[in-house]
Parts: sequence; structure tokens; C-alpha cells
Amino acid sequence: MPMRTRSNTTLIRPRALALLVPLALTLGQSSLALAAQGPELATERAAPDLPNGPIERDEAAKLEYLSDFFVFAGREASSDGKPGKGLVFAFDANRGREKQKYAAEHFAVLWVEGRGWVDLDVTQSLPGAAAQFARAVGVGLPTCERAQVAGDAFAGLTIEVPKVALKLVAEPIGVETDRRNGGDVFLTGATKGRLTLGERAFVGVVHHEFTYLVGVNPLAKTYTDLFGEGFHSVYALLGAKDALRLHRTGGTLEPLIGRHSGYLVRDGAEAGAGELPAFKLETAKKSLGGLFRWPGRYDIGWREGAADARRRIEVKVDLKDRETLINYVFGGVAIAIASGELVDGAQREPVLGFTLIVL
Repeated sequence: MPMRTRSNTTLIRPRALALLVPLALTLGQSSLALAAQGPELATERAAPDLPNGPIERDEAAKLEYLSDFFVFAGREASSDGKPGKGLVFAFDANRGREKQKYAAEHFAVLWVEGRGWVDLDVTQSLPGAAAQFARAVGVGLPTCERAQVAGDAFAGLTIEVPKVALKLVAEPIGVETDRRNGGDVFLTGATKGRLTLGERAFVGVVHHEFTYLVGVNPLAKTYTDLFGEGFHSVYALLGAKDALRLHRTGGTLEPLIGRHSGYLVRDGAEAGAGELPAFKLETAKKSLGGLFRWPGRYDIGWREGAADARRRIEVKVDLKDRETLINYVFGGVAIAIASGELVDGAQREPVLGFTLIVL
């Protein structure tokens, strides 16, 4: 179902976005076609070493689901050293299996400061293939003419969208979070990235979420209890070159992804050192969305430091240019741009990023 922003830019509502949107947006069953010849795959390589060891697939399960979700948040490179215009690009590659039937899907959105949301014409269903489940991590991602993918998160990735002359180049991801629950897996991490849009160049960070679920496939079935009271998230550039990601959720996914989870990765820091301590995320500036209210701001805070010298760190971001993907009357799914700052004593750093909201 096409929708329009205030700038009259057409966006196609996806059925899926990474771990979260496919589970949140799936309203009915999708057809799963068993393709005689699967889709093209990006270059494969051996599975990477992970903090909690290799991922073991449950090939006997009737349902399996894989997702790789990437968010680039950056600013236009400038010769005078001043912050340039901001840009946010989110891309998702989903794969599902129901017995011997396979499906895949791409989803992508682009926001450019001064233009708003830009139509990419990338969101679409793709043929699935058994090869996409041959190795849970390290297998090539689906690629197609509209969204050309090479490499993978852990070896370095390139994504191109020819329609708008977009090219994202991401360095290998450093894993910050490796969570397991039964056979399910949730990985998060970040790296440096560079994105070109025509002749314009942007530098920033790339966030990655990898999800493997057993007994669940939102490309084939409908789920209503995954997020409990909701899901709130931020995938952001902090300052000029650091990465900030966090979420708050509930529901049946909470044991896997955590009620509150996130990281703050400083440039040059060792992978795995950025996981955030316990934090609170409060919503404010709410606006009517049906028989519910969309948040207009996140107020987030946690404490760091030794016991005798703990200090409070706060992140306050306004949620602007909200695009409602689904309105259920009693809830909905939306994306927005997070814009604000992190405050650590007298130090203030700008925050710019992508937000996914599920209510």
C-alpha cells in the first residue's frame, strides 16, 4: 500500500524490516514460492568467529527466519570541518523457510536532510533459496537489480541502489552484543561507513543487527505477541564518528533481544567493549495516532563510573519526520529521524539517527 509523506514522496509499506519490522508489520500470510532457481547471492565466505560460538541451525524445524538489518547514519563530508547535511539509510535483507518453501525480501528507506524521505523503489519480495540457509552467518545476502549487495557484515559490505546513484561501503562489523535464547540468535554491532549519493559523499557509522529465529517466520505467518507493550529504538551517529544504538521492548522476544539493550562504540574502541549499562528510556511529546499516542521524543539515561564517582549520562532526541507504516487504530508501526544530543556533564555531543517505533 503506497503512502505519501508531507513532501509527497511515495514510500512502499514493507511487510518486513530486520528482526523487528517483519514481526511487527506482518498482517497476513505471505505466499512462499519454492523457486527452481534461487536468487542471486552476494559473495559468500566462511562464518565468522562469534563471542558465544558458532550458530547451530535447527534444520528439522518447520519454520526458520534470517535477517540482516543495516542502518547508515552520517553527515556530508566538508572541507571546512563543519558538520554537513545529515543522511540516514536503512536496508534489510530477510529470508524465511516454511518446510521446503523459501522466501526472501528487501526493504530500504532513505532520508536526506532538506529533502525528507526519498523514494528508492527497493522494497520487494524476492525468490528464496535453500542456499540462503546453508550457513546462518556468512552466507551471501540476496541481491537484485534494484539493490545490489556484495560481501557481508563481517567481511565488509557494499550496497548499491542504481535508481538514486546510492552506494554504501561498510567496513567489517565488530560484534557488540551476542545474545542466545534456545536456538535463537541476536547479534548487534557497528563499524565505519561511507555513502555516496550521486556526487555527494557522506561519512558516518553503520549499525548491523543479525537475527536467526527457530519456529518463527514472519514472512509466512502472523504474530501478535512479540513486542508486548511496544518497541522503541535508536540507531545513530554520535558526534562525528561514534555509534550509538539502543532499544526498549517487551513481549515474547524480550528473552532474546533484552528489554533494554544497546551500545555506545567510540571510534577505535575494541569490539565488544561498548555495551551499555542498565538504562531507562522514557517517551514524551506524544501525539494522537488513533486510540494511542505516538512518541515525539525519547529521554534516555544511565550512570557510568566507579561507585564513588558515578555520573549520569543523558540522551534526549526528538523524533521528527515520522512516517507511519501501519495504523492499527489501537497501535501501529512508524519510522522517524532521531535528532538531539548526548549530555555527559559539561560535554554535549550531537545525535542523528533512525528510529523504529512499534506500538
